[in-house]
Amino acid sequence: GVVTHAIMKNVGGRSVYGRSSLVIAVSTIGVMGCLVWAHHMFTVGLDLDTRAYLMAATVGIALPTGIKLYSWNASMLGNSMALNLSSLWTFGLMCMFTLGGTTGVVLANTVIDIVLHDTLLVV
Repeated sequence: GVVTHAIMKNVGGRSVYGRSSLVIAVSTIGVMGCLVWAHHMFTVGLDLDTRAYLMAATVGIALPTGIKLYSWNASMLGNSMALNLSSLWTFGLMCMFTLGGTTGVVLANTVIDIVLHDTLLVV
């Protein structure tokens, strides 16, 4: 994607660390993303079994996402990066993505999501 391309450009055109794992992780995220679309509707009265499935699938999507972030970080740490706008944008996106993913894993638990719904954590 765009971030992987920006990292490759900023580390001198070298390939991204764990390229095959990254491709598998992105493909898995695409497939699993189609299966967990309803996890945004935990509070609308879904059946308990449906919420349990969505909770497990939402937690499961964290693994390929972690592989993707690890691949990006390892690519940047092992090489000298040019400090330009695209590298700063990439680093900022990775920080935001990590924070959002951390709260996403916490809120994957349906009980916590229902309790924290309409608070400052979940708007």
